[in-house]
Amino acid sequence: MKMHDVPEVVVTGAVRDEAEFKNTFEFLLEQRSQGRLGRIVFSSWKTLAETDGPVLEWCKAKGIEVVLSLEPPKTMMGNCWKQHRALLAGLKMLDPNKPVLKTRTDKAQDQTRLVLQEYHSLGLSACTSPVLDFRVLCTKVSTSMMFNIADMVFIGLGHDLLKLINFEGYYDVVAVPSTINAEIRMFSWPFVQHYGFVEEYYRNMNVRRVSTKLISAEGRGYIPAYLLGLHARYFQLLRTCFQLPSGPVHRQTVPFSTVWANPPEGLGYPSKLIDGFHMAITNDAILDKIATLDFAEDAQLLQVRDALEKITNAPCDGEVLALFSWDELVDFDRRETSAGPMLRRDPIFF
Repeated sequence: MKMHDVPEVVVTGAVRDEAEFKNTFEFLLEQRSQGRLGRIVFSSWKTLAETDGPVLEWCKAKGIEVVLSLEPPKTMMGNCWKQHRALLAGLKMLDPNKPVLKTRTDKAQDQTRLVLQEYHSLGLSACTSPVLDFRVLCTKVSTSMMFNIADMVFIGLGHDLLKLINFEGYYDVVAVPSTINAEIRMFSWPFVQHYGFVEEYYRNMNVRRVSTKLISAEGRGYIPAYLLGLHARYFQLLRTCFQLPSGPVHRQTVPFSTVWANPPEGLGYPSKLIDGFHMAITNDAILDKIATLDFAEDAQLLQVRDALEKITNAPCDGEVLALFSWDELVDFDRRETSAGPMLRRDPIFF
């Protein structure tokens, strides 16, 4: 089943550059006039009524619906609570049973064009996971930092996008501190609630440091079985619940370790974090290749499959860390010195 309905729009952000702001909305208005978009909502903050009143009046005159909210007193890492509140206010204005394009007021027009073109070409595929009804179309996902997914522009069913919004203390109190960025906080939340192994991972691992170590350890042959299996299961969830722009199918036979390398085959490219790196992919054909473990038959791939089977067979996708060697993780953490410690050693959690 495919979703091809005309998307509605939520635009979030501030008026940082008036010319760019208006250019963003002029493009959306053009798309609306061509029947490619429906209602357009600009969701921002009440302070704009004082600082940018004429711009808001311009929006209203153009038929753009404006909703202004109070800014949260605490914004959290990456201003994530502001992002969630603005998106929530916009979604509440729209039909939850229709697809919604989420974009921002600046720096996102190229991505918006790409995502819209992809949507009108292929639509949204149904999601076979109990987490979402339809896959979310986005521009980039990480293969090394779980659910670090580009959040500037994406399209999903309104009902599904509401599931991403959260103001929970889990990421600030229970998960490893200072390791969860705004992107992870948004896209991982439905999976944290549904899959025990995802919640367990964030609770016990500094995901930024895991990511940096995986990229640095590529090809060294001692990546722990837990990390191999966990990421293989993550790739399956990515393929089930998200879709990337279409692109060429790569048929090269390469080892599994290229998932975290910078290979000539185009499997991914490294992106810099504040204190490390992660590997990103932007091609739906590559996502399919990774999720189906379409790699060279070697000893590492056998290890990946064995670890994935353990995780898949765990009761109700529950916690899985106890199924693997903790000593192997400790050894990897000590030997791979590209980042600080990745393991949480708080005895309360073991």
